[in-house]
Amino acid sequence: MKKFILLSISCLLFAGCEDFLDTESLTKKDSSNFPKTPTDADKLLTGTYAKLTDTYPLQLLYYASEIMSDNCLGGGGISDTDCKNLNTFTTGGRINRLRNTWKHNYSGVFRANLLITNADRIDWGEKENELKEKNRIMGEAHFLRAYYYFDLVRWFENIPLVLTTEPINPPQVHPDEVYARIASDLKLAIESLSSDPFVPADPVNSGRVTKWAAQGFMAKVFLFYTGFYQQESLPLVDGGSISKQQVIDWLDDCIQNSGHDLVDDFRRLWPYSYRSENTSHTVYNYVKKNNIGNWVGDGNIESVFAVKYSSKANLGDWGEINRRSNQVCLYYGMRISSKVGENYYEATFPWGQGWGQATVNSKLWEDWPDADLRKKGSLLNVMDPEEDIWMDKSMPPAFVFGADGQTEETDFWNKKHMPVNSGNRNLLVKNYNIDLNGAESHYQWNNIQDLVIMRFADILLMAAELGGPNAKTYLNKVRQRAGYIDEIEPTLENIMDERRFELAFEGVRYYDLMRWHRMDLITTNQTNIAVRNQGQAGGVVSVTFRPETRGFMAIPESEIELSGYLLQQNDGWD
Repeated sequence: MKKFILLSISCLLFAGCEDFLDTESLTKKDSSNFPKTPTDADKLLTGTYAKLTDTYPLQLLYYASEIMSDNCLGGGGISDTDCKNLNTFTTGGRINRLRNTWKHNYSGVFRANLLITNADRIDWGEKENELKEKNRIMGEAHFLRAYYYFDLVRWFENIPLVLTTEPINPPQVHPDEVYARIASDLKLAIESLSSDPFVPADPVNSGRVTKWAAQGFMAKVFLFYTGFYQQESLPLVDGGSISKQQVIDWLDDCIQNSGHDLVDDFRRLWPYSYRSENTSHTVYNYVKKNNIGNWVGDGNIESVFAVKYSSKANLGDWGEINRRSNQVCLYYGMRISSKVGENYYEATFPWGQGWGQATVNSKLWEDWPDADLRKKGSLLNVMDPEEDIWMDKSMPPAFVFGADGQTEETDFWNKKHMPVNSGNRNLLVKNYNIDLNGAESHYQWNNIQDLVIMRFADILLMAAELGGPNAKTYLNKVRQRAGYIDEIEPTLENIMDERRFELAFEGVRYYDLMRWHRMDLITTNQTNIAVRNQGQAGGVVSVTFRPETRGFMAIPESEIELSGYLLQQNDGWD
């Protein structure tokens, strides 16, 4: 089935200035005549969703949380300094990626504000179905504003809180004000969105925010805020607060009534288990040997909230290289040598080409119990014969260390977010999205699998961490899917281990370490890690977390300058 999403509203730079005749425009959309109808509102909402797919800024936060944690090193090629600086906490406020993260998240906030502040001027209608549609649109808009602000506040902490579309130069506010707005927006979303159970692979609503996603996201915000700032509750704008028991109740509701559940086999969650309908295509040896069933696909029963991508959209800010594709896979993928006449995709089958960043810390492999099926289900060990990575250099093509100038290379790569190829080693090898979704044949934009922000396993583990009568059941449900038959108690130590192994490479580890106040593990687990640089063994990587930053990043210097120095730099980055 072809995979399409509609990214409408190519321009949302609505202006409020008057023209010299002060007349109403009959042909163009601006702030004087848009939005007026529910259709307008839904178009604007679609534009607000579109910011989720911005390539570098928002996806950076996902994979950077792994680079900055103890899961991954910097990696990349010789000139890829940004990923190494993130890993070693030497990224300064002049880095463009930080500025893009700031700008594009605030662009998402602006679009949400435009819809929220104009809700009263829209003629929603009075019928039951019309009011339901209003609640859906406004619930999703408030969730998205909360989402963008949560990315901003846990990345930069000291940020302005903007709730208008008017041109202003706002000061930074105390983080409590931002969290109060986030919690209030999520509460409204929970109360506004439908309680209909989730329907897997729904082509109309796939990728939309649901009540269940809002409940899960509230838990994520609650755990980070109360953990990092050591508070008992999460503030609300009206002076009230969200209690732990409320969050537990919401998660119980999600677990019992959402229609979401765990996929039967953890390994079927990832595209490496994809089996083409073309019977001539080779099946990945690890999948075949372990009798793993077919990939469950995007929009599956375990996916609570995911960012959708398209094989057709072409709205990137930097030309055709950014076609709203899943660039996380591109960052994580191996750098593959491309000598003339030799197909090195055969050597690494089924893994495709990428930029080789966020190489896996070998300490993670050492710490991970062998009995846990998620270990080999999540980590590619290129030295493991079961993986069938060709190592015999006398029989080209062959896998080689240091391909295309790869640096900080260990024996390990993550399997969850790497380009995946289909085909036959004796025939054409190509990205599976070309076969399945009609993606174009270019390694920099043919990764269009969903970027899953929150899985049902995360919901269960958050519920276990918060406690309650079902905590042990929830914890062991996740663990038993990984092949364990014994039961463990829901202690914080056990939950920390379970989250590390279940959610590795899924954009949560760094923030978990922050809220647990265990940033020391970043240094402990990344001391004297053996690496190869450009294929040469003998390299060593050691990382020292900088406590003076408290884990937050530098405010972009360009934004400080644009504010007339109203914005102040974060501690540790002066």
